Amino acid sequence: MHKLIDLSDQRFSKWTVKRYEGSRYWLCICDCGTMKKVHSDNLKSGRSKSCGCVTGNKFIDIIGKHFGKWLVLEYLGNGLWRSQCDCGNVKPVVGHYLRKGKTKSCGCFDPNELIGLRFGRLVVLEYAGRGEWLCFCDCGNRTKVQTNRLHSKHTSSCGCLARGKSHRKYKHGLYVKTNPNPDLKCSIFDCDRSEHANGYCRIHLGRLAVFEKTKHLLKMNGGKCKRCDGIYPAPVYDFHHRNPKEKEFAISDGIRSMPFEEVVKECIKCDLVCHNCHMIIEYEEGYNEINKAIKKLEDIKNNINDLVIQRN
Repeated sequence: MHKLIDLSDQRFSKWTVKRYEGSRYWLCICDCGTMKKVHSDNLKSGRSKSCGCVTGNKFIDIIGKHFGKWLVLEYLGNGLWRSQCDCGNVKPVVGHYLRKGKTKSCGCFDPNELIGLRFGRLVVLEYAGRGEWLCFCDCGNRTKVQTNRLHSKHTSSCGCLARGKSHRKYKHGLYVKTNPNPDLKCSIFDCDRSEHANGYCRIHLGRLAVFEKTKHLLKMNGGKCKRCDGIYPAPVYDFHHRNPKEKEFAISDGIRSMPFEEVVKECIKCDLVCHNCHMIIEYEEGYNEINKAIKKLEDIKNNINDLVIQRN
């Protein structure tokens, strides 16, 4: 058996050897940042000089490019690039990790990055602290889930599937029986319609689903009016879009017709206000727009007068 010659930290053209990987292969890093296993014979003979980034002896420069939240500032050598994160941190980053998307930030945290996203049966509502996210399950329950369990798909429900609810059908935002009894009546007082699911007729089941979704959206936005700090029943509240140009649909319409994750994303753009405060806000915004239009007309009138005076 031949004695292994340690090639660690040696350079072969643009390759820098890191460690032995077995079977005469060495893990090497190219000057551009790419990491790759290379056979020792190819290193010693010169058959392999780089990862393939060299074309006509021209070095591929990534300075000034964005990779996730990283902005590449300068090359430091040995496959490391000095990069700045959007949060302001500056760190050396392996170029291979930048190009392959294995690193997207310095580890800084955005508490809104997962809100509105769906993971299995879970829709993220808000950040609950300590690496946990408050999620709304399709069965109607709320649960807290760790970030890594959401990304790895280890948790895809509140536990309703493990409790044996998988034999039920999801409809109108609630789990319902697959075989309702048509002889039973709706449990709502003075309703003569036959049961559709869970003791309710088709109409009241849909209303119940809207009520449950609205309740979760109210909790997500603080549960009180942002303008007057008043706490009122759910029908009193409105969702006011902070920037009308970003409005895609009304929350009241989206709850009935749109996927819940889309409604949550739209709800992030809104402030929770009572109906009276909403009317005041709409009046103030409309009044400001009218004043802007009047001022613009006055400016046009003054410009016309100045032109007339110059001609005379």
